[in-house]
Amino acid sequence: MDIKLPLALVLGAVVGSGATFLLSGKPAENVTSDAVLSMGGVNYALEDLPPAVSRAVFDIDNEAWQRKVQVITGAAGEMFVKAEVDSSGRDRQAVVTELLDLREPAEEDITSFYESNKDRIPAPLDQVRDQIRNYLMGQGMQAGRDALTERLRQEKGMKILLAKPEAPLNVIDTQGFPVKGNPQAKTTLVKFADYQCPHCYVAAETLDELMEQVGDKVKMVYMDFPINSSGISREVALGAVCADEQGKFWEYNKAAFIQHRSLNEDSRLNLAKELGLNMETFESCLASDRPEKKVARAEDEAERLGLTGTPSFFVNGKVLQPENLEDGLVEAVREAIGLN
Repeated sequence: MDIKLPLALVLGAVVGSGATFLLSGKPAENVTSDAVLSMGGVNYALEDLPPAVSRAVFDIDNEAWQRKVQVITGAAGEMFVKAEVDSSGRDRQAVVTELLDLREPAEEDITSFYESNKDRIPAPLDQVRDQIRNYLMGQGMQAGRDALTERLRQEKGMKILLAKPEAPLNVIDTQGFPVKGNPQAKTTLVKFADYQCPHCYVAAETLDELMEQVGDKVKMVYMDFPINSSGISREVALGAVCADEQGKFWEYNKAAFIQHRSLNEDSRLNLAKELGLNMETFESCLASDRPEKKVARAEDEAERLGLTGTPSFFVNGKVLQPENLEDGLVEAVREAIGLN
């Protein structure tokens, strides 16, 4: 995920301007369980505060929830291991090794990993063999833990009952931004992305496949959040606005993501030419203030919502933060339209 320091969020202090910080509230004497702040005789619930605040609090709660789930899941695994040790009388380490299918990486696995990644490893194999071995063992251990967790679900009916924090509901200004799917659909997916972000490219591929399956039940809106420091993403985003004016936004969008690793200062013009756009009209659009205004609107909305990275997704106004982006994105959309 590409990261941008939020302009709206000052570490540990104030979010938003004084004019927008206090949005609504209840008299302090009417204390409610959802109040998180009392000031000036007024109580404020989380939803009364700016979106960036509720997003920041949700991020903290969600991270804490995920860590608690890891601890609880680990405890379930330990209980299962103990039961196996007690029933079999075997050594604990032997039981763990068997349950997690732990094994020393074979030399061919180490060599294969090195050959596949040597462009990123600035040392000969003999110098990094031990590090690769330890890395592969760690990967194997994690895979074993995941397999054990799934076994506990299947065989023991394990369920995590710890309530998951609910993402705050946001009203997002999507007016005028590109739409794919059914504009009248009850489920709206909003994507904020950067054209040079590799995770955004992977997400775009996932969404293309998903929209082919459920596009009649989903309204997908694309909004720019060009946070790459090169500035090229922003230039490409400006070009996308002009491609949209010629009815070629999604073609331009797809082509730009395919080329995300090689985008440069000439890309927005080259993409327009590749798509057969009217170049005189395209360049006239770029010379106007329309692209700048539209991209700036999307950026302002992203910052108002407290976004700090790309890609970021909202399903029916609620931010999506799965551990695995691709799987979580598909699952969230399918759940929203009633297919899960």
